[in-house]
Amino acid sequence: MMMLIQIQSRLVYIEPQCIGLSQLDILLSIYHQQNGTQWINATNWGNTNISICMWAGVTCVNNIVLELDMEGFGLVGQLAEQVFCLTSLQKLNIRQNQMNSSISTGLCQLFNLIMLDAQQAGLVGSIPQCICNMTNVQSLQFSLNQLSGVIPQCNSMNYTQNLVNFSASCNNLTGDIPESFDSLQNLVYVDVKCNSQLNCSTHHTQPINLGTAEKYSILAETAITTTGSTVISGDMGISPNGASSITGFQLSLDVSGKVSSAPNVNGNIYASDYTPTTPGDLTIAINDMETAYTIASQSIPSATELGGGSIGGINFVPGVYIQMVISSQYCNRYYIIRIQC
Repeated sequence: MMMLIQIQSRLVYIEPQCIGLSQLDILLSIYHQQNGTQWINATNWGNTNISICMWAGVTCVNNIVLELDMEGFGLVGQLAEQVFCLTSLQKLNIRQNQMNSSISTGLCQLFNLIMLDAQQAGLVGSIPQCICNMTNVQSLQFSLNQLSGVIPQCNSMNYTQNLVNFSASCNNLTGDIPESFDSLQNLVYVDVKCNSQLNCSTHHTQPINLGTAEKYSILAETAITTTGSTVISGDMGISPNGASSITGFQLSLDVSGKVSSAPNVNGNIYASDYTPTTPGDLTIAINDMETAYTIASQSIPSATELGGGSIGGINFVPGVYIQMVISSQYCNRYYIIRIQC
């Protein structure tokens, strides 16, 4: 019979095989069931004369196992169910193994889990729906396996709200990208490319209201520059900087003083130092643009890093496009919400 207990207002199921087991018992069960004598670089595993906290890949805090790193150990077959008895576990790494097995639903009993790295682990079958119940998880990485079926649609706003990173690239996933990803406020990175049967086209966010900024093809605050053969279809505007910050265009000011034109711009050009009401109109448009940007930054974009930053010759459809900015130092890397599909 399964035991049911309540922890911090949560109902937690304790499998019968976990009752009465010490951490040593649990790790020894994993070792013996997974043919641990054949593992690679699994120093001290199975040695009961040495603290389990000294076993390779085991990280403890106050003698409690919080991390289990079994990357490249040579695991074969489904991960022993006893691993899911480590209810304090926060990080589990089983990447680069040849397990040739499905993901056990027991994984979802690790309610303290923050990170699961199961990339290139030899996983088959589907991603279990119960991952939606993993309220503390921040990173789920399933790339480079043979997983099939759909990505679980997590409907409740109470589930997976801490998720930051979801990767499942290069599998055999089908269906649509879950619309519920839009409701995950902490989600930064989604990578599901290299799934030939996965439908990305149906995933979209609600249209973003651009306000008065919608009339402009180009709207900038500091500078607009062209150095080549450029053709702009639509209006351009700049504020708070003035017309002198528009370079590379042959501006011709209208007699009204409110707008200018240029041979390569099929529309009007507006600047903050033109005659009223242009400055006030631009201030409103800039504010509307910034509001739209804030909303867009919380959405999953249509694409990122198109052309490696060189977008000449690319035809854009309406959507949100983001170029990820990376500084020269890894510790100063900036991540912007994005989806790769």
